[in-house]
Amino acid sequence: MLFRSIEGGPGSGKTTLIDKIGLDWARNEGAAAGYTFVFTIPIRLLQNVKAYQDIPANDLHELLHDFCLGGSKKVTPDELQEILGAYTTNMLIVLDGLDEYNGKLPVLDQLLDPSAEEEAPWHTGCGLLVTSRPAAAAIDVARARSDGNYELVGFAPDKMEQFIGLCVELNTAKPDADAVRRAGSSWQDGAPGSGTAG
Repeated sequence: MLFRSIEGGPGSGKTTLIDKIGLDWARNEGAAAGYTFVFTIPIRLLQNVKAYQDIPANDLHELLHDFCLGGSKKVTPDELQEILGAYTTNMLIVLDGLDEYNGKLPVLDQLLDPSAEEEAPWHTGCGLLVTSRPAAAAIDVARARSDGNYELVGFAPDKMEQFIGLCVELNTAKPDADAVRRAGSSWQDGAPGSGTAG
């Protein structure tokens, strides 16, 4: 499992970098194109929402369904789990703003420290990329677990692709696109950019 942390001061480009990774994935470009699924989660937008705080630790699919897919009626959380479960090693979860985390989301706690669970969660093997300011207490856990820690102090635009490649590189090939379409057909028809209303 890929686990990387990116640290940087205010305004260093952490969120811009995350936005670029998401855009690259949507365009099927750069290192992010190696993933079948990429989910970006800005921690500050969901940590104080009671409905997200009540999601049990092993129910990442509930959070992804409600937050990232906007509670889509095209797919249930359980169907989403089944689809994603087939591609966990080609799934990247991006947590932006770990320094702002208040510790009230069991799902994020479990992502950051899965060893606390007796049984391995369904998403074991997915990649995790976290961003944080360096002085945050929560980053210590991420540093200890990660297989790569990077400090972002700003960079020239022509170096952004190289940096993204270091942060999100995959060692596995992207699965066959037709197989992904078949597996996800129950919700992809209404996905953003598919040309149909959601």
